[in-house]
Amino acid sequence: MRPQPTIDESQRQAYLEVMGIESWVPRTVLPGAAPSLYFEWDWDGSKASTAEVVAQPPAAVPGVAAIGERAPAPAVVVHSESVRAELAPAVATPPPVTTAPQPVPASPVRERTAASAEPGEVPEFHLACMVFSAGVVLTELPLKMRALGEQHLTLLVNLLTAVSGRRETLGKISYFRWPMIRTRGVDQSAAVAQLTLQRWLDKLRPEQQPALLVLGEQAIRHCLQLDPEECDWRQLHAAEGWEAVAVSHGLHALLNIPSLKAETWQHVQALRQHLASRNVLTTPH
Repeated sequence: MRPQPTIDESQRQAYLEVMGIESWVPRTVLPGAAPSLYFEWDWDGSKASTAEVVAQPPAAVPGVAAIGERAPAPAVVVHSESVRAELAPAVATPPPVTTAPQPVPASPVRERTAASAEPGEVPEFHLACMVFSAGVVLTELPLKMRALGEQHLTLLVNLLTAVSGRRETLGKISYFRWPMIRTRGVDQSAAVAQLTLQRWLDKLRPEQQPALLVLGEQAIRHCLQLDPEECDWRQLHAAEGWEAVAVSHGLHALLNIPSLKAETWQHVQALRQHLASRNVLTTPH
């Protein structure tokens, strides 16, 4: 059996708080229910070894505590170490059962995959976006990279300067990572990712001269819903809300494979000509 991943309860609660997810627990015990283990954690940053477990007996049959009535006081309080010692043998050598065996719960990762299998497979990608004088540029990043590096930013400014014909400066860099949270029971399929990405870009899109430069296969696939291997990278593409859309290689690929820069220059020519026809390019004197 594969080891089950564990996480400190205080750390799990901190994650849920950051993501805005509230934890709900029952106020009363169901009649005839088996005793439940309720963990009481010290929130002053102490270790999980200071946790205490409360074994609460079931409410008296036939009824439960009425609304507004206090739940019965805990019956037994034991330390988590003793609970682990009692539970460990039961997990290692389960007693024989007379009824049909219950399925073994899968690990959180497997449960998340199974939950997301119905709406669709969960894609993973990381994008960076910046507004420039002629519109918006969207580029993909490796998943392990948290932000654009200095070399990426220098290359980006030079590329945008060549496209717009005016000296561009670094503006605010916004990042979009998918999936945003890792939890089961939430639809984070490709369709939801694309819808969320479009709404995110709508907030960044300028009101005038909304040109869009999409860099990288992941950005092309999830922003434009195009197959990077089949679409023509030298032509402008249509997208709702954007006047002109051009595609090319991602910044990280351009830094690792310098020969791609020549291809990128060919890819952005159609966008440069479009901007020139819209009097976006400055006229040299």
